[in-house]
Amino acid sequence: MALPRKLLFGEFRKTKMELNGYPATGRQHNIQAGRMKILAALLWLSLLVAGCASHLPALQDPTAVEQEQGRLLLERLSGNRIPQRIDLDLVLSWHGYGQSGKVNGELQATGEGEFRFAVPDPLGRPLFLFAATPARFILIDNQQGHVYTGPVWNSLVRKYIPDRISLPLIYALLVDQVPDQEPESIYRDKKATRAFWYVFGLPGQCVRMILADEDHLLPLRQIVIGPDKHVVLDLSYEGPAGSEAGRPLVPTRIQIAGDGLPASFQLTIHSWYPDPKFSRKIFHVQPPSSFTVENIQ
Repeated sequence: MALPRKLLFGEFRKTKMELNGYPATGRQHNIQAGRMKILAALLWLSLLVAGCASHLPALQDPTAVEQEQGRLLLERLSGNRIPQRIDLDLVLSWHGYGQSGKVNGELQATGEGEFRFAVPDPLGRPLFLFAATPARFILIDNQQGHVYTGPVWNSLVRKYIPDRISLPLIYALLVDQVPDQEPESIYRDKKATRAFWYVFGLPGQCVRMILADEDHLLPLRQIVIGPDKHVVLDLSYEGPAGSEAGRPLVPTRIQIAGDGLPASFQLTIHSWYPDPKFSRKIFHVQPPSSFTVENIQ
């Protein structure tokens, strides 16, 4: 089902609507004026996917000494404290179709694959609110009084991302987590002598590749390759924040690419609230009863 072009390229209107019936975080932000290029019902994808073509890395077999160095590096990375839930203030910026822009947003998420992303007005009320669990999503357009909802892996999403890429995996990519398992292979990066690539298998003949070196606290890049050998997700990281002893590490900037969508994205994290105590009810949103509802299957 194709969604309206006005939601892909529609203007932010200046009118305000009363928001009732679902939780808000209450933090205050200013939103950037200008055009919103990204379709609201794909807002969650805009956090994690982009359409600039990605290139697979050049790999080289390591020597026995390098293999051991790579194993010790992975062991150190696996010991990082990774947050099981996050609460972030960020800026989402994009470029594509000859347009570019940015918008402030609030993101809460858990390692179980629950996401909530809100684009607030200056009073902290969501203009757009997206929430998802591994089963379903809901996107509320408060300016239009309209709701999109349906299964997470609907026909529109599956055009760009295989349904084998789970929401918990997307969370792990977002926080730059290393899998708690042995890699299938370790390679040396051909262009950087102190950097290693780790290859992990995923369901459905997908592959996850992670680039790390000895100079950084978190991996530098993570790639998910689909069964057709195309790059589904390609995330490059800067940071991290939270380097104090015992505090979880998170990236401060994420560049996002992939072979599927016609735009490029960047997430810049401005505020990170450690050990957030939000209720998981925020992922189960009930829109006002007066809003119209559109189901996407």
